[in-house]
Parts: sequence; structure tokens; C-alpha cells
Amino acid sequence: MNLSQNSIHLKRQIEQWAEYWYTTGPMFIKARQGALTVEELGRYLKGLEYLFSRAVSHMNSASESAKKSGNPELASFFKEKLKEELGHDLWATGDLARLEKEANQKIAPQVCSSIYVLDRFIENSIHSDPIFYLGYSLLAEYITVLLAPRWIRDLEEKCQISRACLTAVSNHEEADRDHVEDNLNQFDRLAATQKDLNFESMLSALGRIVQLYVEFSREVVSEVRDARESGITQPTIST
Repeated sequence: MNLSQNSIHLKRQIEQWAEYWYTTGPMFIKARQGALTVEELGRYLKGLEYLFSRAVSHMNSASESAKKSGNPELASFFKEKLKEELGHDLWATGDLARLEKEANQKIAPQVCSSIYVLDRFIENSIHSDPIFYLGYSLLAEYITVLLAPRWIRDLEEKCQISRACLTAVSNHEEADRDHVEDNLNQFDRLAATQKDLNFESMLSALGRIVQLYVEFSREVVSEVRDARESGITQPTIST
């Protein structure tokens, strides 16, 4: 099946955002320098653990929002996809335990404030338009496929952190790397079922998500407790 212009544009935009995050995100920069600490990686994993634990609630919200908007097909999709998300937070929990064991030290990271901001933004966007969460799911999956190999390589080769402590990343990358085009086709099919689709509005919301990703990567290494202090500009949305 040929991809729509919207899907082609979204795919290219995610690729640009991935490069933007990898090149400007302080967490990635520090890993490339071989300077990311165990405590900082623990803070990153704690953020993943919390975000993954919220996925089921987000899926339920998206399903209910789609149902209320008169889109039962989209509502059913979210209900089915919910089953795929169960227990993913436990991957990050296990990674934290393995990281403590390998480092031979106790790690008790707090969830970064940008993760709470991200969680609220996702929930609010779902209630505004359930199609947003379809785009968000594609963004989260594809950006992981694009960045995970480099991220894991940098941590292993330059920071001497075992990939055994990164299953929350590697498991997602392995699950999604062969399904990018299938997911884009699925996006096209389901987006077509949504009345009055505002693609530009969805793209803008996804740009805000990427901004929060970058803010999170800054908090991981700087312990900033208020994501609003970051001053990081909105990533570019291509036209």
C-alpha cells in the first residue's frame, strides 16, 4: 500500500526530530563524551518506568475519547494496542535493579519534572483529539527505532554500561524496527476514519512532545527540577 503524503511527511519529520534530539539532547551528548554517570542513567530509567506505567491509562483515555468522538474503529484499535503495553514499566524496573548490581551501589532516582509535564500534556492532548495519540504512538516507536542503536552503543562503548541494563530501550527497538511502514499504513487507515482531521495541529503537538524529550534529557544530567527553566526552543516542523 502506498503511503499518503501525510504519512510520508510525518515519517520525515520524525527522522528530523530524532536527529535533533540526538545532537542537542544533553544526555546524548554526555554519553558520546563517555561522561554519563550511573546516577544519571538511573534518572533516565526512572523516567521511562513512570512513563511506561502511564501508557495503559493513556490508551484507555484515547479509546474513550475516540468512542465519544464517534470513531469506534479508532477506539477498538487503542483497546487492542493496550494489551501490547502491559508490563513494559517492569523492563525499566529490572534495568534499574541490574544497574545497581553492576555498579555495586544503591540508586534512588526521582522522576524528573519534565516527565510529569509530558504525562499531563499527553493526557490533555488525548482529550482534545484522540488522533493525537495515534501520532504520538508512531513518534515514540519510530524515534526509538532510530535512536536506540546509537544510544546503546554510546553507553556500552564510551560509558562502560552494559546493554543488559537497557532492556527498556532494546526491547522496544527490537519489537518495532521491522514494522515502521506497516505502522505508517495503519496510521493512514485509522486517520482516514477521523472526521475533520487536523494534521498540522497534531504535528504541532508532537513537536511539543519532542521539546519535552529534550528537556527530559537535560534534567537527567543537570537535575533541573522545573522543566520550564530549560529555555530550549521548539524543534523545527518542516513544511
